[in-house]
Formats: sequence, C-alpha cells, structure tokens
Amino acid sequence: MKKLTAMLFILVLVAGLLPERTVRAAELPKMSVSTRTIYVGGSTVQSGKYASGSYTLKVKNKVSKYSCSWSTDNKSVVSVTKKPGAKAVVTAIKPGTANVTANYVDKKTNTRYTLICKVTVCKNCAAVNIYGYDTAPVEIGSTMNLSAKMFDKSGAELEYGEDVTDIVKWMSSDESVATVNADGKVTAVGGGKADITCYTVQSSSGTYSSYTYATAKKTVTVQVEDPDIVGITNVKIKSVNTVEVALGTDFSETLSKDNFSITGIGGITERIASIGYGENKKTVFLTTENEFSDGTAYTVVLKNTSATVGLMSSFTLTRGLPASMEIVTPVVGNKVIAGTMTELKFRLYNAQGIDITPSREDSTDYINYKRCITFSEVKNGSWFVNDGSIFVYEENQSVGIKAVFDGSLYYNGSYTPVKFEKSGYVYSVSEASTLVFNGIADMTVTVGNTSSEKLTFDGRAINIPINDEGDLYIVARVKDANGKYIYSNDSSSGISFEPNTTNACFVDSTGRIVDKFRKGSDQIKVKYKNTLIGAVTVNIIESRTAKTVIFETDGKTADSLVASDSFGIGTADVTVKVIDQYNGLLPVRSTGTMNFASNLRIEPVTTGSYGPTGTAYSNSDYSGRVEFEAYGHGSTTGTAYRYKVIYDDTVYGKAEGYFTLVVKTPVSSAASTYQVRVLGNTDLTVNESTAEFPVLQIKLYELKGGLKYSLLSPVYTVNNVTDTGSYYYRLYLEKSGSSTEIRDAGCVQNDRINTVYVNSQNKLVKLDAGAYKLTVYCKMATGTDRPVANVAFVLTDKASGYTVEQKSTTTSQTVSSSTAADQSLLRAIFDECFVLRRGTETVPVTDISFDDREVTVDQNGIFFNSVTVVTNVTVNGRQSSIETRIEVRKYIRSR
Repeated sequence: MKKLTAMLFILVLVAGLLPERTVRAAELPKMSVSTRTIYVGGSTVQSGKYASGSYTLKVKNKVSKYSCSWSTDNKSVVSVTKKPGAKAVVTAIKPGTANVTANYVDKKTNTRYTLICKVTVCKNCAAVNIYGYDTAPVEIGSTMNLSAKMFDKSGAELEYGEDVTDIVKWMSSDESVATVNADGKVTAVGGGKADITCYTVQSSSGTYSSYTYATAKKTVTVQVEDPDIVGITNVKIKSVNTVEVALGTDFSETLSKDNFSITGIGGITERIASIGYGENKKTVFLTTENEFSDGTAYTVVLKNTSATVGLMSSFTLTRGLPASMEIVTPVVGNKVIAGTMTELKFRLYNAQGIDITPSREDSTDYINYKRCITFSEVKNGSWFVNDGSIFVYEENQSVGIKAVFDGSLYYNGSYTPVKFEKSGYVYSVSEASTLVFNGIADMTVTVGNTSSEKLTFDGRAINIPINDEGDLYIVARVKDANGKYIYSNDSSSGISFEPNTTNACFVDSTGRIVDKFRKGSDQIKVKYKNTLIGAVTVNIIESRTAKTVIFETDGKTADSLVASDSFGIGTADVTVKVIDQYNGLLPVRSTGTMNFASNLRIEPVTTGSYGPTGTAYSNSDYSGRVEFEAYGHGSTTGTAYRYKVIYDDTVYGKAEGYFTLVVKTPVSSAASTYQVRVLGNTDLTVNESTAEFPVLQIKLYELKGGLKYSLLSPVYTVNNVTDTGSYYYRLYLEKSGSSTEIRDAGCVQNDRINTVYVNSQNKLVKLDAGAYKLTVYCKMATGTDRPVANVAFVLTDKASGYTVEQKSTTTSQTVSSSTAADQSLLRAIFDECFVLRRGTETVPVTDISFDDREVTVDQNGIFFNSVTVVTNVTVNGRQSSIETRIEVRKYIRSR
C-alpha cells in the first residue's frame, strides 16, 4: 500500500512539471465552425438554422485574458460586426464566398492564432411549381385559377408550401393576351400567347420583391384562341442559322424579315439576315447573321401582322456530332470550271438530319471539320483530286468523288471518334455556264454608273416611267464559280447588253437607257464574254404621278402624333412620303438652304386657330419630314391641331395628306420613365471618305406618362461618373448570342460615340460592323446602379470596296513552315498570284500585311484566309492609318 501511494505521488509530481500547453493541447482556440452557408436577406422558404440571413461566429476554448479582432477578405459578399466574448455576426450581402478571419491573441502566453471560416452566401433557396394549368388553348373571356406550392432544395414540399400568398407574386408577359391577379387567377383577354410567371419574394423585408432578383421562378404559357387569323403553327431548325416557319394562313404578300424576331434566353436577339418563301405560300425560311448557340432555347415571334393566334413558337438547336455528309462545289449543281483549280466543299448533318455545317468557312469549327475530311477520285481520268481541290482538264466530264470523314471530335466534355464516308459526282463546264443569273432579281435601274456603287436588288420588274429623271442605267449582276458577284457597271466585268428587237432599242451595250421619252418594250439580251446568259424585258411606261401622301412616326404609318410642350422639349417631327401610282417613292426636293423642302409645304386646316408652327424639310432618302415647335400650345388633356401637307412638283404633279398633332402638358406627379436617343441614322454606314465617318450624339430624355418631360444631360461614360444621380452609358457589341462591352476611350466619350477613331496606339480603327446596344444607367448612392433605358443600332462597313482577283493557282516561290512568319515572302507570293483592287485602283503590295493566324502553310502550299490593308489618312490634321481586313480564302500550291 505504501509503494502504491508513493507511485501515485510521483506521477502527480511529474504531471505538474510538464509545460502548460502540453496539458491543454486538446483545448487550443478554434473557430466554432470552419464552413457556413447563409442566405441573402434570410430565407422565407427555409426553417431553423437556414432561416436567417446572418450567423454568429465565435472562438471556442478561450482563455481568461485574450484579445480578438475580426475581418473579411470580401466585403461585397459579407459584412462582419464584432460582438463581446470573441464573437462576430456575419451578414450576407450578395451571393459569393468570403473568408472570415478571427485574429485571436492568448495574452497569457502571447501566442497568436489565425482562425478562418469559409462563408458561402446563396440566394434565398427554393423551388416553386404551378398547379391548375391546362395546356389546351382557351377562349377569350375564359378564366383559369392557378396555384403555387413551395419546395426545398431536396424537392420536399415545405410545411407551409401551399400558403404562399405573401411569398410569391404573379405576372403576365403580355396583358393584352392574358392578365393574372395576386391570387393566380388568369383571364384571357385577347388572341395570342402569354407567359404567366410565379416568382418568390421576401415576405418580411421585401428585399426580393422584383422578378429580376427572384430566387425561384416558374412559367407556363397560356394560348388564347382567335380562330379567324392564325399565325405560326410550327418551327423547324434547318441549319445552324436557318429555321423553317410554318404559318397557318397565307401571309406571303405582306411578310418580310422585319415581321419576325428570333430571341434567345437572356433577351439576346439574333439579327435576321434574309427571308425565303416556300412554294406553298405558308412557309418562310429565316436566316440569321450569326449561328444559334448549341442547346439554347430560342423563340420566333411574328409581329406587326393581323395574326392573333400563334404569334410565337420555340426551338432549340442540338448540334451533336456529324453523322452524314454531302459533297458540294461553289457552283449550283456541283459544277466546276474546266481548266481551273476548284476547292471542294462539304455539308455536314447530325443524326437528326440538321445541317450543322458552320456558316463561316474561316471559322475554327469549319477548319477543324475540314481537316477530318479526305477527298479522292473514284477512277483516274483527265482530272485529279488532291488535298481538297479538284482540277478537270476538259468540259463535259463527270468525276466520281469519295469523301471520308475520320476524326476525334470534342463534344459534351469528351472526345468521340467519328468516321463515315460519302460518294458523289462533280461536273466540268465552261466558265460562262457556271454563272448564275436571274433576269429579275439580278437586274436593277440606277442613276449614274460608278464602278464603286453597291447595288440593292429588290426583285422588282424593269419598268421605267417616261418622266424618270437622271442618267439611267440597267445594271446586271451574275454570280461566278466562287460565289462572288460580278457587276456590269465594272468596266472589266465582261457583261454586256444587246437589244433583241429593232422597234424599240431602249438600251445600249453598256446598259444605258438611250431613249426613255416614248413608251414601248424592249427584249434585252444579257451576255458574258459574248456568251448569252439570260434576257430581260425593259418597259418604258406611263409617267409617274403623285398619288398619296403618307406619314410615318418611328417607322410606322400614322396620321397623328402626340408631342409635349413641357420644359422646352416641345419639338416633334413626322416623316412624309409621297407615293406614285406604281407604289414608288417620289422625291421631296430641297432648296439647298438648310434642306428646306421646295415641293412640300404645310398649312393649318382650321383658319384662325393659332397652333404649333410646322416646317418642311427634305431627307437624303427621297422622303421629307415636318418638324413642329410645340412649346406653349398644350394642355394637360391635350389640344389637337389639324394640318394639310401639300406635295406640288413640276414633274410629278400634286397630292395632299392630312395630319393631326396633339400637344399635351405632362402631369408632374406622373411616374418617370426614360428614353435614350442616338441622334442620327441608327442604321450607320462607314464609308471610305474620312469626312463621312459617322459620330453618334447621345441624348437622354425623362418621360412622364409617355411625354417628353426634360432632357437629362450630359450622359457620361462609366469612367467619368462621380456624383450620385449621374447618368452614364455603356456600349455593347451584340454578336454570336453574347454582348461584348466596348471600352476604348477613343470611341466611347462624353455624349458621343466615334465609329472611327484614333486609339491609344495612334492608329485609326473602326468599330466592327454589326449590331450594337447602348444602355444608360443611373448611378445609385447604394446598391447596384439602375439601368433606365437602352437603344440599338446597326453599323455597316462599306469603307473597304475591295475585290480580289486570282492570277495564278501556283507560285514559283519556295514554301516552308517558316513562310507564315516571313512578310516579304508572303508579299511576293501574293503579288505573283493575286491582284487586290480598291474600286478600280490596284492596291500596292507594300500596303498589304499578313497575320500569321490567318495564313496556313503545309508541305504543298499556302492558304490565304485573309489579308490586311493599311491605308494612311489624315484625321484632325494628324496622319493616321486605318486597317481593313479583306477575305481571300484561296489556296496556292508550290510548283
């Protein structure tokens, strides 16, 4: 017993001699939790620990004497408030992650600890579903009672899932079709489709009371019948940028591409480049400038028509992998020109038969597909096929071609081997027989005959009234074997005209109208290098006479206009168009002084009533406009003034139209909205002359009840905004389904956008051609800046005017892997094989440069995808250079 007591005493003594931190090793200071998830504003659809928008962190295992400070590495995500007892309250601000750090000091041992908790901030997390919905179309006047239920992340219905009156809101995308009240009751009011959306809100604080910040959403589509006028019945995807739209009735006489829009998720609108019409008159084909994004849902909308049913329909492009192929050449009918090297092309289709060939042959996807294809001839003959090109020595040859697709393609996160083959035929013909010519669509009349003129072909008949003014020419175009147009007003085109009858002879060999002062018809032969390629009839018809005066506002026909007289924002204008008996536009002529109209005037209808003064002007597109100064003539309810617009021309005669101007005074207590305007033509064109480089002036208006109330100026760029309440804008290029912000200070300036400008490298550069969107924001004292208005415009670049003519398909220069980096050698090869012209002038090869990313070299030759021309110009007295990229897309072989 004595021995045991002695042993215990020794153990206690030894333990007392050990350092203190050894005893407390299991009790070091630590954070209460190492990770934490909280929700912005708290959660109305969660319970317990997830219900709050904040969380209290604390340091555990504290000593009696300590100090503790707290911090976060991301103040925009969470805020941290220190509390007594080594505690801190972490509050969610916006979704994201942040490391919250406690700097804890043990003052007994002077030991410092850095304790970290990773905090993840989420939106109010929930799911909502709609019940009581029937997909069948409903009649006007009918109702539908919808209800909603709430669910947690796991899909379980919340304990108060059906009691959602204070937690969700309802909205309709189109209240002219269907309305919905706070209880989910839907009422059908007009034909068409409307999306009914239920979305979550914060019942306590109202933090997420708007749809934009909703944490859970659900949408159903209600279709209201109007059986008399049917619109879209179906949409099929045909290719990566073409859809087939089936219509329930024949709109072929009235529809154009402007009657449709194609919009993807996020509101990105794909610009429609062209429209085609099916043979049954109930089908149209819409082709967009850019390709549809893979897996993205798009909606086709039919607008500005009398249709009330089927105004929209959706489709989704699922590209998948290539499953089949078609061999094609640049000429319709798989033709090639005998004696000329012709590049073989292809079309690829997925398993569903959708054409998934990239729309641009210089795109990365197209080039990668091309590398997977090997072409070969089926049998030997007076031709050879090599490396994707074919050369046939003689005409009237039929060549069997075999194409093998063999490659490993990346799709859905992995590489998949793809292999298949296709056989087909190409046919050799003479050059003249490859030209594509349509006697109506490829003929037009122009005043003057400059070789640089770009023509617009609208398919109208060649009917020339006796009193048409100016030096008139018939101009034809043909499409050559490479898909390029040749124009007859180019002296080297090889196109000529020959009268087929002797009783009229209205057209000479150049296409000039030589006798337009007597009526009659003339059958005109169109020749290419003295080979007949087509014919067209030219009719000299009755004189054009003024028939109708019409008015347009915002591009739409209208016979009245509402203007505001408040705060000096009293100006209003209406476009005036004078139409002849052939539905053609007659010219509104200018006096030459301030563009005052010489053959257009305006008179008040009611004599003795003093109203706004109207002044007539001429526009550059033959139309006119009348501008009113409405200040001081309005009333709250509106005062109407009636005018007569008189067109009186010495050549085209006289016509009249009537127009009503309603002048209102805005109610100051009305809610404000905003409108941004880009002063100038929003369909902009960059031309060759530096004097014509367009500049856009930006104006922002405040509206009350839809009336102009005041001009909010200036509008700054985002970098210049410092004061609360200031308005600033940002400029975006809309391309390939996405928006890219333009930030170059040389372009984006206060109150203006320069489409051509000197950049920071002292180079003259241009905005890319395409669709743009300008959005104006209001600078807020706290929180996210508020977008208040936006406007879209299109920029077209016609400053190039370049043509590339190929002289040879082979080069005497030695080509190696280093050729792509040798500018001198590239210039020598290009000069040997091509002629580059700007208009009728040859561009010196010294003005041409090559980007190695646009030049591909292999063991047999070189592929020129594009070249860059550098032109020196003077802007604001300073010498600058402007770069223009020219597509070539030609392969040159080494001899």
